[in-house]
Amino acid sequence: MLDGVPLAKHLKSVPEFAGGHHEKMAGSGYPKKLTREQMSIPARIMAIDDIFVKEKVYEDYANEFFKT
Repeated sequence: MLDGVPLAKHLKSVPEFAGGHHEKMAGSGYPKKLTREQMSIPARIMAIDDIFVKEKVYEDYANEFFKT
């Protein structure tokens, strides 16, 4: 996704980390369908964080939507 973007040397890992939030540990994510063994630790953290963020957003939405 961001592999073609010119980045400063200290930011060269950003595309891998940023793309990590799309991956799933079982290899069914996108764009690369990586398994957890193929993902770096920072990319795994991004993938896990993405799950928590989505759950929190859904929880906030559901609480607001279903207020009585």
